[in-house]
Amino acid sequence: MDYSAQIPPEIYQQDRGPKLVVVIWVFATFSLILIAIKVWTRFKITHQSGLEDLFIFSGWVLSTVFGGILTAAVHLGLGKHPFAIDPAVYPRIIRLHAISAPFGVLNLALPPVAIAILLNQLLDPTPRLKWILYGIPISQMITSSAAAILVFAGCKVLE
Repeated sequence: MDYSAQIPPEIYQQDRGPKLVVVIWVFATFSLILIAIKVWTRFKITHQSGLEDLFIFSGWVLSTVFGGILTAAVHLGLGKHPFAIDPAVYPRIIRLHAISAPFGVLNLALPPVAIAILLNQLLDPTPRLKWILYGIPISQMITSSAAAILVFAGCKVLE
């Protein structure tokens, strides 16, 4: 049955892809500015950067890779209604989306580790609190890594 005849014509005009690209790159730029301010301030005060800065910057790099891949998918048609996308291009969009997923998932796991490192330095916690401070983000990183692996393991080859 041909469902395209039942779809209203305005559906073909909808495209949320440009909004997605704007949001991705505005927040990527804003977060880079904040990271630069944090690193610069810390370096000016302590004359060294911390390990948490590396984790925060690594998270930003993963986020930027995620955004770049999604931007490429938007240029192919991501954000449009599936009926408005050329069927020949659809597998490429799905492939790019699947490739971007692990970067997005791992991006969510790194900043909590940076926060745990920073809190450990600021609070001078007891050994029990250290286990809690590091245990939560480490378990999140393990879970996120497993999710990233499962995304690729669950993919079928698109011809």
